[in-house]
Amino acid sequence: PRSTLFPYTTLFRSAEGVNALLNYTLGDVGQKIQNPVFLIEGEFVPLKAENTTQRLVKMIKDSGNKKAETYTIKNTGHHIVSTNSDEFCAAVIDFLSRHYK
Repeated sequence: PRSTLFPYTTLFRSAEGVNALLNYTLGDVGQKIQNPVFLIEGEFVPLKAENTTQRLVKMIKDSGNKKAETYTIKNTGHHIVSTNSDEFCAAVIDFLSRHYK
């Protein structure tokens, strides 16, 4: 039997699929997110469909949550925690210290 993730992995093989998934999942969900949102990506992530991370933050901000931001870790791919844990941790600590006192 196929994995329940099969439709998603198929979608993520193309920019059109990623765009469709973003529009589907964030249509209503973005309006319900009230907490600060921090999206971290590696510079060399294999699939970067039309600045996906920036688009996610824009959708969240457009829904009224102004506490959404992105961070890109340079010279890193998909496994940002294992390949650049120091910068990852520093970015998370900085974000948390600014939004949670």
